[in-house]
Amino acid sequence: MNKRELCEQIKRSANAHYNKGLKLAKERRLTPAIEELLTCLEHYKKHIDARNLLGLIYYEMGEIILAKEQWKLSVNYQPQDNLATTYLDLKSSEENHLRGAIIKYNQALYSLHTDSYDVGRLQIKKALEENPNLLKAQCLMALVYIKEDKISRAKKALEKALSIDKEYPMALYYLNEVSKIPVNKREEQKEERIQSISNDGVLMPKSYVPVSLSKGFIYILAGLVLGIIATWVLIFPAQKQAILKNGNDSISTYSKKISTKDTEIANLNNQIDELTKAKAKAESALNEYTAKDGVLASYDQVFKSIQGLMEDDYLTAYQAFATLKKILLIALLIRSFMMY
Repeated sequence: MNKRELCEQIKRSANAHYNKGLKLAKERRLTPAIEELLTCLEHYKKHIDARNLLGLIYYEMGEIILAKEQWKLSVNYQPQDNLATTYLDLKSSEENHLRGAIIKYNQALYSLHTDSYDVGRLQIKKALEENPNLLKAQCLMALVYIKEDKISRAKKALEKALSIDKEYPMALYYLNEVSKIPVNKREEQKEERIQSISNDGVLMPKSYVPVSLSKGFIYILAGLVLGIIATWVLIFPAQKQAILKNGNDSISTYSKKISTKDTEIANLNNQIDELTKAKAKAESALNEYTAKDGVLASYDQVFKSIQGLMEDDYLTAYQAFATLKKILLIALLIRSFMMY
């Protein structure tokens, strides 16, 4: 057998394992499908379809890290026309979310090993909220329920895991062991009631008696009347008090504003009075300067007297001086009267 024939035989063997793995994956027997695909890749590591399918199975089981490893290897072997590129792009938006679920699962596992039971229980619940398909988290949640003697819930967690992978070994083993534990009747009835609510949305009591149409109408009418009375007694007085309070607050606010405006008006009136007095004083002073017997007239007579003396016109100088004396005398008399 030459080298080429040997390669063809290896590829045929790899394809056979791939086809078997594909069939098992379609039947949701994911664990044996993984074994077949790994065998296929041992025979031929560049089998692109096998690697892509293996990544999808890991992703379905909540193992995003293992899934991305297979897809990256697939892209390295075949960069062009490879669905793994699309898978990496689509799943990258969910990566942080799914990685967070794995981190919380590991933290829960550590907390439970270190006897931090309450913390571990919360962490495993959060991990399942972020990724319900994480099979090992479902199995760990089942163990927590078994410890709490909640056998029915433990079975549901294991059945959830087996609905994803029908041959998940850990879930099969735990379910086999749980089936041997007798179920508490009270807990079973409680679970049935919870299941009834979740399925139907309404829990019907066993003593339910249907009501006739006429009685139903009477009950509805009575309810409306009681509602109107309750509204009149409880709601209207409260609304009335609120309206009165708002009205009183508004009146108080406007009263304060009016008081402020009155104060401002009084201040402005005082300023007007002061300005009027200042104007009168200014006009009086101006009259002293511009009147016939004012300061300017006195200066005029002084200039005339000096001019007459300089021109040897003693008569004019004397007349001007006499007029000046008269003006000064009148000014003194006016000032004396103003003082008294």
